[in-house]
Amino acid sequence: VSYLIRRLTIVGILFVIILICMTAVYKSVPSGFMPLEDQGRFMINVQLPSGASLKRAKAVTKQVAKLLDNTKGVDHYMTMDGYNGLTTSYSSNSAFVILVLKV
Repeated sequence: VSYLIRRLTIVGILFVIILICMTAVYKSVPSGFMPLEDQGRFMINVQLPSGASLKRAKAVTKQVAKLLDNTKGVDHYMTMDGYNGLTTSYSSNSAFVILVLKV
């Protein structure tokens, strides 16, 4: 019986040590909704039908810019007509927008 009681004491002490370590780790890990990697920006890829002209892509980009100008929370943005951000290639039927939000 004394053998089992000694083992139970050791297991109990190890259990308490593990609980203390888990509590310390839990308190040190951020618990917010937004990950630390979030930098408040995102990208928009505009894809028009095949064969669309660059002029048409610029017109669509102007419409997107107009929407972004009237959207609260947008700090600034940059547009690139003729660039496809998904394929990292240049084509007349695409445009790319990088958007930065206000912090």
